[in-house]
Order: sequence, then C-alpha cells, then structure tokens
Amino acid sequence: MNRIAIVGGKLQGVEAAYLSKKAGLQTVLIDKEENVPARGLVDRFICCDILKKESMLIHELKKVDFVLPALEDQEALKVLTE
Repeated sequence: MNRIAIVGGKLQGVEAAYLSKKAGLQTVLIDKEENVPARGLVDRFICCDILKKESMLIHELKKVDFVLPALEDQEALKVLTE
C-alpha cells in the first residue's frame, strides 16, 4: 500500500493525514471545503463533494490503494461503500 485517500479534512482527517505521512504513504485528501486543517499535511488535495459522485472523483479513487473515511456523515459513508 503506497497511496491513501483520506475523505474528510477536519480533526479526524488531520490525525489520519499525520499518521499516514509518518508511515511513508502518499496522501490524497478529499473534502468539499477548501480550507480544512488537514490540507497542509497531504501530498494532494481535491476539493469535491463526494455525494455528487463526480467522474473525476471516481477516477482519482481508483488510483489509490486504500480509502480512509475521516468523517461521520452517514450519507457520505454510504457513497464510499458503493
């Protein structure tokens, strides 16, 4: 596993991004907000609402080895399981 997508850039996302970087993983952060705290800790940031299921987002998720939900929004989690 080399590349991880973290969905959600607030407190849980900060912890996930920090620990992923410490483990030597490439990190991609996905959040619908531009200015989230975890943004400065990742290799790449994608501003996008996962509930919209945009083709660009699906394409990016196919490039990662692991998706880590760092949020508790039930609708978002449901979309991620699809």
